[in-house]
Amino acid sequence: MVMNYQIRTLLRSELEFLKDMLFEAIYLPPEQKMDLSRDILKHPDIARYYENWGRKGDIALVAATEGNQPTLFGCVWGRLFSPGKRGYGFINKKIPELSIAVDENHRNKGIGTRLVQAICTAYKEADYKHISLSVNPLNPSMSLYKREGFKIHKLDQGSSIIMIKNLEEKAGN
Repeated sequence: MVMNYQIRTLLRSELEFLKDMLFEAIYLPPEQKMDLSRDILKHPDIARYYENWGRKGDIALVAATEGNQPTLFGCVWGRLFSPGKRGYGFINKKIPELSIAVDENHRNKGIGTRLVQAICTAYKEADYKHISLSVNPLNPSMSLYKREGFKIHKLDQGSSIIMIKNLEEKAGN
C-alpha cells in the first residue's frame, strides 16, 4: 500500500520531533540500543544537534502524512558546526552536517532516499557546495548514502566514517 505523504520544512512547533529522530539516528547494534537512555540527548556532544535551532545554515525537513493532523515519521536536518564545537561528521565550518532518521515502521520504503534528496536540493539552492555526515560502517543506511553520491572522507575514531557529498555532482558520479 502506497502511503500519501509529503516532504516539508520542519515547523518550529515540531522541534521535539527532531529530538525524537536524533535519538533514533544514534546507531548502535540492537542489543546495545535497548540500554540507551534518552538522557543522552542532554549530553553536550548530542544536544548541539538541536540547541538554539534556527541558526544560519539550519535546515530541517520532515516526512509527514498529508491532512489537518499530520503524522511525522521521518526527519533529515543539517547544521553548521565550528572547530570548537564539532559534530561527529564535521569537516569544516562551511559544510553543513546532516542527520537523518525514519521511524522504524516506515523504513525501507524509499522515504530516507526522498529526504536525503530533498535536503541536498535545499542546501544546493542555499548555495552550499558540499554536505557531510557521520555513519557507523555497520549501519544499513551506508548503502543509501553511497547511492546518493556521498563518498568516504575519512575514518573517525575507528567506529564511524565521515562522508561528504559534492552538491554540484549528480548521484552516481
